[in-house]
Amino acid sequence: MKKKLLLALTLVISGSMMSHAGPVDKLKIPGPDPNGRRGATVPYNRYEAEDGRFYGSAKKLVSINCSRDDIATQASKRSYVELTNGDSLDLPIDRYGDGVTMRFTMPDSDDGMGKNSSLEVMVYDAKGTKQSEQTVAISSYNMWQYFTPGTRDPHDEKVPGSIPAFAFDEVHFKLNSKLKPGDHIVIKNLKAIACGIDFIEVENIPAMIKQPAGAINVQDYKKDYNSWLDAFNEALKEADKSSKVLYIPKGTYELDGIWRVYGEKVRIQGAGMWYTNIKFTSTKDFGGGISGGHPDHGPDGYCKDMEVCDFYMTSNLRSRYRQMAVYKAFMDVWDNSYFHDLWVEHHECGFWFGDYNGKADYCNNVVVANCRIRNNFADGVNFCQGTSNAVVYNCNVRGNGDDGLAMFPDKAAINPDDEKNNAFAYNTVELGWRAGGIAIYGGTDQRAYNNYVSDQGLASGIHVTSDFTTGYRFDNNERQEGVLIENNYVVRCGTYADPVWNNDLAGIDVFNEHGKLRNITFRNNEVYDSPFFGVRVYKDPEKILFDGLKLLGCGLSDIKDNFSTTEMSACAIRANNGSATFNNLVIANVGKDRKGNNSTWPVWTDNNKMKADAIKFTYLKNSYVVPEPPYADKTQQGGIIDPMDKLSGYNVKLEGLSWKNAKGSSNLKEGDAVTFEVKIVNTSNVDIPKGVDLAFSVKINGKSSFASRAYDGGLKAHQSIILKANGTWKAKAGACYVEAFADPENNLPKEISKEDNKRFKKFNVHESADDMGSFTPVTGGYDLVVTKILTNTKSIKPGDRVNFSAIVANAGDQNAPAGDVLGVQFQIDGKTDVITWSDDYTQGLDSHNFVKVTACGGTVGKEWTATEGKHTVTAWIDNYGGRYADEINHGNNKFTIELNIPMEEVQYVSNPDKPDNLTGNPDENVDPIDNIKGYDVAVTGVRWEKADGNTDLKEGDKVTFKVAIKNTKNVNIPANVALAFKVSLDGGKQTFMSQSYDKGLKAGETVILSIKDAWTATPGSHVMSVLVDPENNLPAEVTKENNKQEKRFNVVGNSDDYGTFTPVTGGYDLVVTKILMNTKSIKPGDRVNFSAIVANAGDKDAPANDILGVQFQIDGKTDVITWSDDYTKGVKSHKFAKVTACGGTIGKDWIATEGKHTVTAWIDNYAGRYAGEVNHNNNKLTIELNIPTGAIRYINNADQPDNLDVIPTGVEAVNAGFEVQDTYYYDLQGRRCGTTAKGLKRGVYIHNGKKVVIK
Repeated sequence: MKKKLLLALTLVISGSMMSHAGPVDKLKIPGPDPNGRRGATVPYNRYEAEDGRFYGSAKKLVSINCSRDDIATQASKRSYVELTNGDSLDLPIDRYGDGVTMRFTMPDSDDGMGKNSSLEVMVYDAKGTKQSEQTVAISSYNMWQYFTPGTRDPHDEKVPGSIPAFAFDEVHFKLNSKLKPGDHIVIKNLKAIACGIDFIEVENIPAMIKQPAGAINVQDYKKDYNSWLDAFNEALKEADKSSKVLYIPKGTYELDGIWRVYGEKVRIQGAGMWYTNIKFTSTKDFGGGISGGHPDHGPDGYCKDMEVCDFYMTSNLRSRYRQMAVYKAFMDVWDNSYFHDLWVEHHECGFWFGDYNGKADYCNNVVVANCRIRNNFADGVNFCQGTSNAVVYNCNVRGNGDDGLAMFPDKAAINPDDEKNNAFAYNTVELGWRAGGIAIYGGTDQRAYNNYVSDQGLASGIHVTSDFTTGYRFDNNERQEGVLIENNYVVRCGTYADPVWNNDLAGIDVFNEHGKLRNITFRNNEVYDSPFFGVRVYKDPEKILFDGLKLLGCGLSDIKDNFSTTEMSACAIRANNGSATFNNLVIANVGKDRKGNNSTWPVWTDNNKMKADAIKFTYLKNSYVVPEPPYADKTQQGGIIDPMDKLSGYNVKLEGLSWKNAKGSSNLKEGDAVTFEVKIVNTSNVDIPKGVDLAFSVKINGKSSFASRAYDGGLKAHQSIILKANGTWKAKAGACYVEAFADPENNLPKEISKEDNKRFKKFNVHESADDMGSFTPVTGGYDLVVTKILTNTKSIKPGDRVNFSAIVANAGDQNAPAGDVLGVQFQIDGKTDVITWSDDYTQGLDSHNFVKVTACGGTVGKEWTATEGKHTVTAWIDNYGGRYADEINHGNNKFTIELNIPMEEVQYVSNPDKPDNLTGNPDENVDPIDNIKGYDVAVTGVRWEKADGNTDLKEGDKVTFKVAIKNTKNVNIPANVALAFKVSLDGGKQTFMSQSYDKGLKAGETVILSIKDAWTATPGSHVMSVLVDPENNLPAEVTKENNKQEKRFNVVGNSDDYGTFTPVTGGYDLVVTKILMNTKSIKPGDRVNFSAIVANAGDKDAPANDILGVQFQIDGKTDVITWSDDYTKGVKSHKFAKVTACGGTIGKDWIATEGKHTVTAWIDNYAGRYAGEVNHNNNKLTIELNIPTGAIRYINNADQPDNLDVIPTGVEAVNAGFEVQDTYYYDLQGRRCGTTAKGLKRGVYIHNGKKVVIK
């Protein structure tokens, strides 16, 4: 029978531990018990490496003298087994289990970034038959810190003369076959990198915790466009509003920043610490961990009555950052909250409870229970900043780089109250490498009882000290048992010189560093095999009582030390500079006085006999047994039964893969929310029983990954199951390559074949004209969010200048008012020195509407010069200077995309795959055009026009292309078939896609479509090639020849056009409207002289006599400029002035060089020129030159745009008709002659489509 621990006692310390009902009431904590266990009950058994058999050159390494330079000092029982290439270690196992944790050491790299390697792990039965083999990856990435004594902070890389710490780390894994008594685990090193094994721990992996009824599942909030951190935030908000349970299913979740938690009475529930893995990916300070109630990101202190449980946490942190990492697994405010069954590794700290921001909030009534808190850079758990009535119970705290468990009544930042009534109860604290296993730095009514503290090779076991000057210390501890430490085992703890300050630390260390250390009672504690002092009482603390202390093994190291000027050997008690009362003291097995200068052995009082005589003790010569922590019962049977253990000959096949958008269509458009489904078939004659998790995962383009929820209802031979992926993928335009995998967690380890567990498909996603992104509506005000980032070009090469735009939505239920600047910053790769920004939009934003804002300035100009490689672009509504200060939420104002330069235009696959039919229903996944033949579409009209419908184009015009598409046959084209066209200009130099039309096109009907983005007209002749159905959505057309059409047209240069401006009131406002050059044909080496057209957009005249200075800046370089500074005539309201460069850093002319360049004309207002101007922020204009550039050329007999109004569409409400307003006069050869009849020669002309005679 598997033993169960029933906890029925309630802990009562100076009153009730729990002030009000909450999740902490779910657990009853037992009180102190002198006959009870010491340490945490755990489900695993430990197998020390040195107890196994060694093969090859494997050898046991032991720290005999516990030197701080000896790596074995940091190992369990001061020893481990080294494995070099080819060596192996054989460990006999006497229990059932399938979960293994392995503690190991391996070398650091020279740069401190660690090395990677692996070990082979094999399971053999009692007869020597191999049951399974697997490769386990190990790494020293998170390991190794280096201390230089006398300095507080460790180094992250090797420093000459430094002391190495954090020499061991752990890895845990599930075995491919379940262990039973009599089996052996063999660990073999086949790599060149030597490693060491300290121990392994074996346990039964418990059953996965299923999603509670009504719980919010975090996977439902993961979309392709957001991060897991975003999904966690959104899911938690919903859980706080509704079910109060947030479920994190089995899987690994990579979070790229601190998870800020806000809520009340919410349970954050994983699937179990062996199933749910949260990994923080940042290596930087302030880069990860879970923060509660921080005021800078949400409601101050709003994190209470929370329950957090059942998952594993790790991170990429590898530095304490001089005690400023701010990367704790759990931190800040968690009032009345319950943490249990968590496995926390590789953070700055495991738990640090304390408020440092905003108003004073407290972490009262906190319980941390049944957790594994291991291998962190600093404390395991720290009760700080007034935390009171808190408990750590039944936890394993191991391998941490500062105090394992600490009570630290600091009063930093918010000046909190003193802390009181905290307890550390029934915990195992081991293998720490700094400070103390358990540390109490002050407070009142503090308790530590029934704990097992061991192997603190560089630290003390129990540490009571007034080290810190910033806290209350023991100022308010006014009664003798104000701090009570009882029923604890302290095993192999203490050091002759800690690695930080060179202090000797005892098994139990009492150090009155900064005064008022008083009223401490130690009762019924036992110290075993301390290599140095068993107890140290230092610097005269007051009223220190030891009652029933046993010191069984002290001073066992041969190392001597200097205290003041006296060299001596460690012994049972050091009390030369402090005193305490000892009642019922028992001492045994104290090391020899090797120096021979201690007349009061086995205590050290600096040979003060009177002080030594006051310490009464019984010295035993009896032998003793060093206790072990309370591991699981090694005679236990059973545990979780793996239903696959004895099965073989089974096989599953991923037979089908399908995808659909929210409308149930597999014809996808950009922005669609896409769900993936698969069909898994048991192709064997062997039933897969209930309780075995069947699932699949899917990858899109090798990046986006989704997994299904597990199905455990069993799968009989030749039966099938259809599974759906959690969450939806937000479709991206272009070709998509999808790969699905059945059984990604290898829950079917003995399948006949894994080759048919995967399926690959490729399909296209069509571009969407109106995809503005999406948002989650909120109430209570306006809320601005970025929903999309756009670039001015879809094809980006290194060196291209990229202008960013952002789509901003108002997710709130109230309008964002006009007047404030809607400022958006575009940050490249997270660098604040490489940003562009938009700061010219002030028109407000109505509820649930969108607006597009475009960068108009920046630290590098309004454009970013692209460089090769992967980049992130973050659009951030910056709320600079109090802009939109009343917004509901300032914490959701960022949106990030990734660019991979060079970046090509959207590409499509030819002959895309169809989704598989998973159900056998003939109508499932049938493309509406399938099985239809005899249809045909044709281009029947092509048109270009400006916004006003005018078709005579000038340089700079915003031009829309329209195409009429007709169904020329008697066969209807059904709905959900995407019709579109593509325009290629000038042989493909620029391409434009139309929006998709999918409402169906009946026989004889015509639809008129437009391109999504307007073209900015450039002067000269152009060739426009139109192609209908570029993605071949009409595969069985009668002919494709009539899907194409070509037109040639001219765009007139604006040689006499002065540009445009937006009139303003309140004064004069100078703006550059155009940049001109002295020649239109420029070759490398030519001398180019620039001019600028400057307009006065204001309603008052710009006065004469000030210099209207304009600077011409080439490629944003301040050392390559020309300027005009000779115009002083002023500019009247709404008039223009032309100024020409007359000097510069390179003379008045720029010598052209080959390639792309920008030219910026800037009214510089140097030395207070035109200081009274209304707006100095709109004084720049930039153009692009591509050298060499030729003179503008035009074609004769240019084509005319078709009048699409005369084409009957037969399609209602699709691009409604328009009137052509053409006011020009043309001669009979089609040449434009002017807009009025005045000045025309006599003759016949065409005007408004009719012949007119001018006499």
